[in-house]
Formats: sequence, C-alpha cells, structure tokens
Amino acid sequence: MGSPLATTTMSSVRPDQPHLVSLVLQSKKALQHGEQLCSRANSLSNASAQCAVDVMALDAKVKWISAAVLDQLNVYSNLSCLTILILTTECIVARRKCRKEYRAEASTTGEASSGTLLST
Repeated sequence: MGSPLATTTMSSVRPDQPHLVSLVLQSKKALQHGEQLCSRANSLSNASAQCAVDVMALDAKVKWISAAVLDQLNVYSNLSCLTILILTTECIVARRKCRKEYRAEASTTGEASSGTLLST
C-alpha cells in the first residue's frame, strides 16, 4: 500500500479543507516574509552596533579633551595663585618702603611720630 498522500486524490479532498497547493504557497510567502524581516533586523542590528562603536569612540574623545582642559585649568590656577602671591609680596615691599621713606622724612624734618603709622 502507498502513502496516504499518494492515495488521496483531488476528488477525495473535502471542500472545507484547504488545498495542499494553496498551503504550500502560503507557507512559501510566509517564509519569504520571515526572511525579509530577518534581513531587515540584521541590517538594523549592524547599524546599531556601528552607532554604539561611534558613541564609544566619541565618549573616549570627550574624556580625553575634558582631562586636557582640566589640566590646563590647573596650570592656569597655579599661575594665577603665583601671580597673586607675587603681586601681594610686591605690595607689601612697596608699603614698607613707603613707611621707611616717610619715617626717614619725618625724622629729618623733626616731626615726632604721632602713632598713626602702622607698624611693620
């Protein structure tokens, strides 16, 4: 005896059952649609991976630039502090020099110190 499909003829298929050829065509269309979906998903996945690589490279550049900027700010900060220290020292030296000159002038003119001068 042969297989059940071999013995089934067109006349023996009930009218309410889908035709075998129709099922094969539907399956083929579904397979093609699935392949298209998988192909599109693969393309989107590759594009997403490339975007992730680009973002990581950009993040590394931003971190490098940020570190360089912070280093420069530290250098400028140190220079500013040094400049302030030098200017303050020069002001103190100039003030002391003025006091000495004032005292020297006051002693040569015979004026007594009134106590209004700041001590050094």
